[in-house]
Amino acid sequence: MNNKEENYIGLGENLRECLSCQEKISETDFYEKYRICPYCNFHYSVDFAKRLEIISDQGSFVEFNKNISVRKPKNLKLNPNYKKNVKNTRERTGLEEAVVTGTCITSQWEPYNEKYPLEMLEILEEENINNTQISGDSLYEQAVDLSSQSKTLSTSLLQRRLRIGYPRAARLMDELEENGIVGPGEAGKPRRVLVG
Repeated sequence: MNNKEENYIGLGENLRECLSCQEKISETDFYEKYRICPYCNFHYSVDFAKRLEIISDQGSFVEFNKNISVRKPKNLKLNPNYKKNVKNTRERTGLEEAVVTGTCITSQWEPYNEKYPLEMLEILEEENINNTQISGDSLYEQAVDLSSQSKTLSTSLLQRRLRIGYPRAARLMDELEENGIVGPGEAGKPRRVLVG
């Protein structure tokens, strides 16, 4: 194992389940493309090359200030391991400095505030449809079973009993309401079960 592999923690690389909500993310387009969990919006760390791939149009990034380097002030005393740490970090990242500056074209993000959330919602909706078609959504069936055992049902109960995160529990609750199993929600109160 080389020095780069020893010192590098690839948080968010090749995960099967989200580290935050434990939903399966390995085959989701949103995770693959942006390194963001589409269920709980957890952002995984990415290196500068992946960040540029995400935010800029392909081949449009032009780096500037590439030859700037840091010089040690005369009176600054450094930790004996500092030079070794800097060398290891440079080898691991392939960068001379901690900052990369440049310009790029970001037409894919215009207008950012409209396109980004819309794209995320479309991916979530597509994955919901795919999950239901492929597996019959056993979590939904378990939620229906839970509703038949009680007069009320809450999102937090779904979270605890099904061992899922809030976003998935909230989507299940919405599906239950759409299918007439639970009534409409009131802030801070469990929903009344309509089918029993």
